[in-house]
Amino acid sequence: MGSSFDSLIRTASGLRETFHCHICQEIQPVGEESMKLVSCKHHIHRECWCAYITHDIMNKQGQKPTCFKPVTGEDGEEGVCGAEIDMEDMRNLVSEETFQKYESFAMSHADPAIRTCSKCGHSQALSPPPPPNLVVLTVPHA
Repeated sequence: MGSSFDSLIRTASGLRETFHCHICQEIQPVGEESMKLVSCKHHIHRECWCAYITHDIMNKQGQKPTCFKPVTGEDGEEGVCGAEIDMEDMRNLVSEETFQKYESFAMSHADPAIRTCSKCGHSQALSPPPPPNLVVLTVPHA
């Protein structure tokens, strides 16, 4: 459902669709400075969301950012959207360097054996630990 802040404004050329940016708290026109998220179809203010997602990636080490637009459920309960931000949307919002860092962290979260160096960004799989029931016997030489 749409927020009560989403609306139309009258301009000299007619009506124009707007949305409320929940970061800068301003009413924004739908257009070049906005983008519709693939996952939930909510409009976002590009400049604000670029800063939000960049901060999120740099400080949460790869946890997937989510839409936090306020919504009202069918039962009347207030909440937030919570839809995960699509990879293509993230690629379109943040710098290539930030996106690569996100991909590296996401890969580490998907496979606990992968570690990423915080200095150089190189990722590598660790050697798997031996199975717990493996017994190693040593035989003395005669």
